Amino acid sequence: MKLTVSKSKNSATFYVQKSIRKSNGSVTTVTIEKLGNLDMVKTRANGKDPYIWAQEYVDELNRKEYEEQKEILIKCSPSKLLKIDEKHLFNCGYLFLQSIYYSLNLDKICSKISKKYSFEYDLNDILSRLIFTRILYPSSKLASNRSSKMFIEQPTFNLHDIYRSLSVLAKESDFIQSELYKNSQIILPRRNDILYYDCTNYYFEIEQEDELRKYGKSKQHQQLPIVGMVMKTEFSARPIYLQREDRIKAHFITCFASLVVFRILEKKLGEQYTCDEIINVLRSMMMYRPGEKLGYLPAYTRTAITDALHEAFGFRTDYEILTDLSMKKVFRDSKKSR
Repeated sequence: MKLTVSKSKNSATFYVQKSIRKSNGSVTTVTIEKLGNLDMVKTRANGKDPYIWAQEYVDELNRKEYEEQKEILIKCSPSKLLKIDEKHLFNCGYLFLQSIYYSLNLDKICSKISKKYSFEYDLNDILSRLIFTRILYPSSKLASNRSSKMFIEQPTFNLHDIYRSLSVLAKESDFIQSELYKNSQIILPRRNDILYYDCTNYYFEIEQEDELRKYGKSKQHQQLPIVGMVMKTEFSARPIYLQREDRIKAHFITCFASLVVFRILEKKLGEQYTCDEIINVLRSMMMYRPGEKLGYLPAYTRTAITDALHEAFGFRTDYEILTDLSMKKVFRDSKKSR
């Protein structure tokens, strides 16, 4: 990469440019980044000569690019034992779900909710993990807490924080649904003049009915209290391991958000693959981390579906090795809000 300065009579504009070779063999120059005009660069230089600062900025970009592209030698010893309890395998399939999560501005929805309360946990981190695990590893909140540790980016919360957050999610259920519908309509426009819905129900393994769960006809022929739910899809809202009404309500809003995320994923893949095919591939996309600062090695098979995922989302995890720097860029790319 090189620094290019386009000068005019009254100002100058700074660009980071790079020469690339096309498939036909010809060479062309593309702009990687526009740094701005002279006044903007002076502001970024913070007192340093703007031309010197701009050149140092480009030099740093070249250094990072070199670090990302250089071959990495990983030394292993046949006589050295692994460290006890040190994890080496992590899932990266959730990153595609994360990209949709942020495109739906669910992080901003969580931010608005958080400003109304005084809790210390990260609601965005909790809700995102509940959605990802509901899609990939549906189980109890206890199991979801464990499953979230399989992702490359580790959670910042504990199990108690999850249970505390459910009360908040239940209170804000209508707001979340409203914002999610509005934001999803921008990403995936659809008709809203006609509404079709098909009610189903879920049984609960308790003996006494309450305000939420009433005795009724169950499709599973269970003689237990049930709750109605609109969820007509291959995507399942069961199992449900909750008793309190607010937590059950939070569970279903999580299921609703998960369904929206997954439906957008299906659309982005052109509806070419079944629900099971997509989920199985996302689960299989594991990365091996040999050690601290040694990057990540894909431990999954590259297929037509993994190629479709990478092409649809604009980042790749299927290089022979991803440096820590490259993986951080993937994290940033998967968290771009709309």
